[in-house]
Parts: sequence; C-alpha cells; structure tokens
Amino acid sequence: MKKLQNKRHRNQHGFTIIEVLIAALITSILTTATFAFYVRMHNQSENQFEISEAQNLARASLYDINKVLRMAGYKIPATHAPYTISGDSLIVYKQGSQPVDTIYFFLEEFTDAEYATAPDLPSNQKLYKLMKQENSDASQVVADYITGVRFTQLSPSSVNVALQVQTAIPDHSKEYATSQDGEVDFSTGFTTVTLDEQVKIRNVIS
Repeated sequence: MKKLQNKRHRNQHGFTIIEVLIAALITSILTTATFAFYVRMHNQSENQFEISEAQNLARASLYDINKVLRMAGYKIPATHAPYTISGDSLIVYKQGSQPVDTIYFFLEEFTDAEYATAPDLPSNQKLYKLMKQENSDASQVVADYITGVRFTQLSPSSVNVALQVQTAIPDHSKEYATSQDGEVDFSTGFTTVTLDEQVKIRNVIS
C-alpha cells in the first residue's frame, strides 16, 4: 500500500523546470515566427499598394496631358505654333476662354519640407512635381514623386509622352513586389513606374 502511495505522489509533482523552459522556448520561437511573417506580409502589401498608387498617378497624369495635347492648335491662327516642347516642359496653345489659351506643363523640384516626407530617399535623388498652369492662373500640382518626364515630337501631329513616377516609400521587406510597369532600385528599395503614350494631335496635319 505504501509503494502505491509513493507512485501516486510522484505523478502529482507536475512539470519540471526543464519542461517549463522548453515550453517557453517553443512558445517564443512560434511567437517570433508569427510576428516575422506578419511584418513580411504587411511590408509586401504596403509595397504593392505603393506601386499601384504610382501606376494610377502616372496613368492619370498621362490622361490629363493627352486630353490637352490632342486639342493643340484648336481654332487658333495657322501662323501660331500649336505647341512647343522645351526639355521636360510642354506648352499647348488652343482657343478656349481666350483667343489663344496657353496651357503649360512643367516640373518643379520638391521643397525641403516635401523632401522631409521621404526620409529614406538617397541624398543624390531628386523628386519633382508635375505642374500645370493655364494662362496667368496659379499653377496646380498634377502629380508628385515624379523622377522624370519626356516629350518627344515624332511628327508635327504626333508626340510621345513618357512619365516616371517613384513610390513614396521603399520596400523594406527586401522581397520586392513585381510590376509590369515598375523597375526596382535594389540598392534603395524604391520602385519607379514608367509609362509612355503616343498622342495624336487632331488639329495638326502631318
């Protein structure tokens, strides 16, 4: 009877300190792995969102430029140029609220305050805003985080517009999301989306 009681007492001692430590270690490993997985998925989702935003911004900007440029030369004298291209700027002339309206697209570099919103940006990287000004009105921001725009005259009635937009934040996950339009700078994690479109000008004969 005494031997049976001793066996029962041994079974009621509970966990040993080693068993508790092993259980704590396993719990810690599982918690760390779960948190790391969450962070990775969050970073990937955030980066894909940034790429989508850059794509949407580029498409909307091209649409705005296209809409204006197609009407270049509308109801203005044949002796007046329908548009002029100078580097990364474009001026379109057409009749609207005035006999000859002037619509000006150009780049304006970020201010120091705007650069402060992109703290991970390399010091030698410049960012711009695509601006639009109609006649003497105040210029308006069409898009920001622009790295470049190029207007190329293919013929008197055809202009190719290429626009580059960078994501606002880099991909910190180092598992870079892919995009048909995007190109990743693997040294910084920023993705640059490049879109281009050939614009046919309605009121100009080639």
